[in-house]
Amino acid sequence: MYNFLKDDFKDKIYRVGIIALKQDMKFSSLKKPKDYSFMMTKDERLYIENLFEDKAIIRFYPKSHNTLNNFAANLDYVIIYKISNFK
Repeated sequence: MYNFLKDDFKDKIYRVGIIALKQDMKFSSLKKPKDYSFMMTKDERLYIENLFEDKAIIRFYPKSHNTLNNFAANLDYVIIYKISNFK
């Protein structure tokens, strides 16, 4: 749908994503990885995991990272949590 919009209209739209790479399991101390294969490749996910270092949350523009081409096609700005505490 986004690809069919005119460029002047696209400039006014900002696609923001808030995601978590892992999800806490209910009634457990285990954490399950979330599947985002529909919007990022395995290499892109590894690259993002390396951006975390010792942080719990990262924020960035995917287009500013050359290795995140597929991910940047889906989002303009992203906030990523290492682990979601939502159960």
